[in-house]
Amino acid sequence: MVSAAVLAGLGSGAALAATGTKKTPEVKVERLLARYDTDKDGIVTLDEVRQRVKLAFDKADADHDGKLTKAEYDAARPKASQAKREKTFNKLDANHDGAITLEEIEAKTTHRFAKFDLNHDGKVTRDEALTRLTEKAAKKAKKAG
Repeated sequence: MVSAAVLAGLGSGAALAATGTKKTPEVKVERLLARYDTDKDGIVTLDEVRQRVKLAFDKADADHDGKLTKAEYDAARPKASQAKREKTFNKLDANHDGAITLEEIEAKTTHRFAKFDLNHDGKVTRDEALTRLTEKAAKKAKKAG
């Protein structure tokens, strides 16, 4: 199974944890670091995220043609609801041609990474990730409440 977070690279705060779970920002940060901090230095770089995203993309690309069809994407995310898969697929398919390329995902990855890299130094620390996810959780709670 390939998560939306991996395919999108530092996806939404909710996607950083396993799809559909309600975890604290602290738990999400630990999962983010476990997933993306490949050299285990406590810092996530854009290169680390891109490497993980490429591995996930290659795994999901069943026919190895360099693009994910809706069927390939759905097969890679069997636990996500059909509505969630549809919504995420459409967001990732930037040119709306019915397929997701690695380039489309990398563009989304770069954009999302920048939202976590609060001091714009090319690295996401535990503190930056925690700040971002805590702010996101607060906005979500305010919107719901």
